[in-house]
Order: sequence, then structure tokens, then C-alpha cells
Amino acid sequence: MKELTLIKKVPSENFGHIYSIESEFDKKNVKSILVKLETIFQNNKIKFIIGEFSGGNDSGGFDHIYLADKDKKEITILPKDKEDFLIYSDKSSIRYYKENKEYSVFESKSFERFDLTDQNILENILLSSGCLDEWGSFAGEFTVSGIVELDVFTGKWNCSGSESVEQYENFDKEGEI
Repeated sequence: MKELTLIKKVPSENFGHIYSIESEFDKKNVKSILVKLETIFQNNKIKFIIGEFSGGNDSGGFDHIYLADKDKKEITILPKDKEDFLIYSDKSSIRYYKENKEYSVFESKSFERFDLTDQNILENILLSSGCLDEWGSFAGEFTVSGIVELDVFTGKWNCSGSESVEQYENFDKEGEI
């Protein structure tokens, strides 16, 4: 289901271009998803979303992500309980459309179904928390590995691990044959 609302019109010299900014998984949306699932988390004894990550030298990301109990032990969702983890979420887009020297700004809202047990969804939830922002796309002269633990009730996360950074030292040599 989609809903489109005109926000404003702005004069513009350009025309004929459509731009879209998606905000599917941002902190606000993720927090509202977690709040909506509080009862399901409690019923399934889920306290954390945990992600193990590694990267550096131009590649990296989460290696394993899972739902965990208060002791941080992995919880497997049985097929009969999977239906509880299918949720609908708001998806907002801001669309800019230029036509006849006027800029129209629309907000588009849609509702999409997500499976919270899907690894990609769990990864997007963790990434939207900002827990790995320090390393960006993992491009650089370093390696990093660790674990992120997101408390599904408070929205607080903890990231711990290790990082090594290449160190360069100056040298000045002379020699003779």
C-alpha cells in the first residue's frame, strides 16, 4: 500500500528529473520495529541481536548474526513460530520532481513486510544503529573484528573487539658496495 503526499512546491530552473531518498532502515524506524515486537521478544526469551563482524583493507561486514537470550546464547526460531516474526514496517521516501521550472517535493509512504529472522534484515537493523560507522566501508590500512550486542528492549548497543592498524616508520639508509 502506498501513499503520496505533496509537501511543497519550490521554483526551479531545472526540470524533468526525479530523485528519491529512501529511509527504510534508519534509527527511528528500527526503534519503532523493536518496540512493536517487545511482546514477541519476551515470549521467545529474546534479549539481544548479536552480530560478529570482521573487515579491513577494503572489505568487511557481519559474518554471523543471531537472536540471543539474556545469557547471549543463540536462539533458534522454530518454523511454527516464524509467523510471529513477519512484520509490516513503514517505508518513507522523499521524492523530488522537477517540471515546468517548479520543484515538487513529495513524501511517499508504503508498508512492507519483513521477516525479522532474515539475516539481511538483522544486518540492516544492526547497521542502522551506527555500531560500525567508525569503519565505514572497511576501506583503509587496518583490520578489525568483534561483536555487536544490541539490546532489543533498550535499543542500546555494545561493540567490542580488536583492531590492528598498519604503522609506518621513517627510515634513512646509506650503503656502499
